[in-house]
Amino acid sequence: HFVRSLSRPGRLTAGLNYYRANLSRDHAWTSLRVDADVKSPTTLLWGDQDPALGRSQAEKTGQHVTGEYKLEVLEGAGHWLQFERPAEITRSMVEGLSK
Repeated sequence: HFVRSLSRPGRLTAGLNYYRANLSRDHAWTSLRVDADVKSPTTLLWGDQDPALGRSQAEKTGQHVTGEYKLEVLEGAGHWLQFERPAEITRSMVEGLSK
């Protein structure tokens, strides 16, 4: 799906330009730091095969949440969970929003 979609003219450049614009030297990583903790109930869905976000990062995210926090590990899933595991994502969202 992604290869076919990003192979269309202009698509890959547009996707890369998003990161170029938001992570330029004028907008460095340090400006992305947030000083306030998340107070609302939070569920992090994480695929254990995610090449962009490692297990340590996923586990440490809870340190920045003062509200109820839950880490759901999806075995065998990568980074694009909404495409890889749509039913599990929907279930988790409905469960969380129903509280």
